[in-house]
Amino acid sequence: MQLRPGMITSAITFRQNPIPEFDSKEGVLNMKTLSQQIIRPTVILLVSAVIGLMLVTTACVQWILSGDMDKLSQDIVQSKSSEIDYFLDSRSRQLASMVQLIDPQKSLEENLQGIRIFAQVENTFESLGIVDDQGTKTVTTGARFSIVERDYYQQLKQSTSATFVSEPVESKDDQRNIIILLTAIPDPQGQLAYLSGAIPVDYIQNVLENSNSFQFFTRILNAEQQEILHAGTSGQASRKTVSAPLASVPGWRLEVQIPDAFYYRHLVTANLALILMFLILLALLVYSIRRLIAHNLAPVHQLAAAMTQVTLENLKQVEISEENQEMHDLSSSYNQMMLKIDELVQELEHTEKAKKDTEYRALIQQIKPHFLYNTLETIQSMCLDYDDDKVENAIGLLARFFRISLSADAVFIPLEQELEQVESYLKIQLLRYAGQFTYQIENQAEPGALFLRFTLQPIVENAIYHGVKGLAHQGIISILVKRQGGDLIVEVRNETNQDVSRPIAELNQLFQSDHPAADYPGYGLYNINERLKLNFGNAYALTMKQEGRWVSVICRHPLHKGENKQ
Repeated sequence: MQLRPGMITSAITFRQNPIPEFDSKEGVLNMKTLSQQIIRPTVILLVSAVIGLMLVTTACVQWILSGDMDKLSQDIVQSKSSEIDYFLDSRSRQLASMVQLIDPQKSLEENLQGIRIFAQVENTFESLGIVDDQGTKTVTTGARFSIVERDYYQQLKQSTSATFVSEPVESKDDQRNIIILLTAIPDPQGQLAYLSGAIPVDYIQNVLENSNSFQFFTRILNAEQQEILHAGTSGQASRKTVSAPLASVPGWRLEVQIPDAFYYRHLVTANLALILMFLILLALLVYSIRRLIAHNLAPVHQLAAAMTQVTLENLKQVEISEENQEMHDLSSSYNQMMLKIDELVQELEHTEKAKKDTEYRALIQQIKPHFLYNTLETIQSMCLDYDDDKVENAIGLLARFFRISLSADAVFIPLEQELEQVESYLKIQLLRYAGQFTYQIENQAEPGALFLRFTLQPIVENAIYHGVKGLAHQGIISILVKRQGGDLIVEVRNETNQDVSRPIAELNQLFQSDHPAADYPGYGLYNINERLKLNFGNAYALTMKQEGRWVSVICRHPLHKGENKQ
């Protein structure tokens, strides 16, 4: 027999005997309390975890911020490098555009006049001039001087660039530092060699000085890594150098030196903030855990008493805990509750089975069996005396039907007797409904199987009155018994002339539930279904189905063999 959850609930409601109280003070002495066992290792673990998390977080923050600082510094230097590149490149393009104004067929003065007019319009160069093939430079002001001895002229001769950019030199006019840009003049005769333009270094110097607001040491290095321009002061001990190339002048680089104290100042601030935050968090967590554990342990004994009233499906007992006083009390109370529930469930099983057996026997005994079949046999004898064969046959079938049904108190009878009883019933009905239906019974099960008594007749009765009786033609009722694994499958089929799929679905829901008899269309199917589930469990409830014009009631029954069971 399988228990249903409602039966356990009924058992707990049915019996409310209190569980004997357990005096925790008489339990095992010298135990550590649960709070002692939890708080100390929890605090140690929490402190270790927070310190570890703090160290990991600090390292991660330092790694992340360091990478961000590197990228930010590189972006700033690259931005300033691009600004200087743009300045030099724009001047180089202007100088290259002025080269287009020079006509080698014209005189030097005529070419200078054209350049002079262009310079007045643009006003971007300190001075402009033309350098001939002898290294003599003639500027727009009319001054002439040789630049052969100048370093940048020697470098110009070795350069292959379209526009040469010199390192800062001192102007002959006002002794200001300037940068000379020289672009080759395409002269077939080779007399005019370069167009020269001088630009002040003030703009580049301003870019260097404004590269940061902290006056970091910033400089420009040439291809030989020699300093040609700088801003800020050097000399601080530990520095981090960030550099970027100047694309407009091959070999030149912009370099910024950042003191380590400044570079890591945000990291130190962030780490201190994190450490302070973790210390505050640790203090709050330790305090909260201690308060929480102290608060939650107070109702432990109340919980142990309340568990005796809880509905549980698992009746397994737990091992008595000896680790601490609280758990010892709790597990002891729980086991006592499980014992009480188990007793109540067993009592309910016995009560439910006795109730169903009483209902079944009352159903069988309602028609005074001994008096009924003795009287029927007397009537049968009288029919023989008066040669009434039809009535004699009906009485004989009815007497045999009730002899099998009512003559013994056995709950289980041989399957063959159950089928014989059903066939007697069918023959009796054929006397009344001659020509209305035919039947066939096929038993494929092994001989000697036991079957729950008075199970198939109500199903067959249902097939007659709700199936073949309403047909306009002769119907068929078939009964097939076969074995399937460890079960017997009995399928009772009858013809029908209507779609009964919806009522069948409703009945299948009733079969699988615990609805009362009042919800069923008839008492017979309810009685059979409840006795099957009571004896074998919910898995053996009746099922119905419709396939075309055939309606089937399927009864599953465990395969039993042996003597008749009471």
